[in-house]
Parts: sequence; structure tokens; C-alpha cells
Amino acid sequence: MLIKNKKWLNVTVMSIVGFAIIILFEIIPDITHDLSLAYNYFAQRHKASVESDKQAEFELVSRENKSIKHKMAGLVSVYDDKGNLSNIISNMDEEAKLANVGILSIRPDKVTKKENLYYLPLEVELSASYERFYNYLRFLEQSSRVLVLNEANIQKKENSTDSLTIKAKFEVYLNL
Repeated sequence: MLIKNKKWLNVTVMSIVGFAIIILFEIIPDITHDLSLAYNYFAQRHKASVESDKQAEFELVSRENKSIKHKMAGLVSVYDDKGNLSNIISNMDEEAKLANVGILSIRPDKVTKKENLYYLPLEVELSASYERFYNYLRFLEQSSRVLVLNEANIQKKENSTDSLTIKAKFEVYLNL
């Protein structure tokens, strides 16, 4: 359909241009607004799913952290109980009383690390008969502590028939 009248042609063109302007300024902003709302909705859903994944991961890490803290507390309390110098000396003294051995002196040295093990070197001077010293060593062997007797220097006391002075060097392992 060809319009021969210029007046109607201008009216038709102007109508089409006007309709395009109406579409441009009325409908397109509504569509873009609706599209941005839809985009924001999907972005929020994605962000919420990522946050829920992060929350789940955080809860898992928190549980693992609590488990590790619990295990560490157990290890530290065992180390504190076994590694405390007064507990070590008290334990050696109790064993000496059981074996009827006299402790003359105990001299601790610095805590030393050998590979992954920590130990406390001790020099202990004792007074006992040979049998009582043997029993003392047996009591120490049966205790919960790991002790190593590195050296024992046994000397007979003057003016005595069965009393000995014993200088012993022990290693008391703290983390076993």
C-alpha cells in the first residue's frame, strides 16, 4: 500500500515515529527495570547459596576446630601432669619410700629435645642397700613415666656393711 498523498504520508510517518518514541520512553524502561529486578533476584539467590555453602563450611571448620582443641587440651593436660617437675620429683620420692631408699639429692637439668621427644635429665643421689636400689629401679620401671637410667655410680659407704651411695643419671621423657 503506497500512500500518494504527502499529507497522509507525513501523518503516517509521524505516527510511526511517535509510537516508536512512546515505546522507547515508556515500555523499554519498564522492560529494563523488570530485567534488572530479575537479575538482582537471581544474583541474591546465588549469593545466598554461596553464603549458605560458606556457612556450612564454617560450621564444619568450627566442629573440626573444637575437636582439635579438645584433643590438644587432653595432650596438654597429660603433658602438664607428666611434665611438671614437682610431679616427677614427687613420683620418684613415692617410689623411693616404697623401696625404702633415701634420696639425698635430685638435680634437674634443662629440658632437652631429641628428635620429637622432650626429656628432662636428672642426677639423683641415693642411699640404699643393693637390694633396695634394685627394688627402687623396678618400681620406677613399673611407673607410668618413661625413664631411662643412663649411668649409675655405686660406692660403698665407709663404716657400713650394706649401705651404698648411688649417683644415678636418668632421662625422664615428658611427652610419652
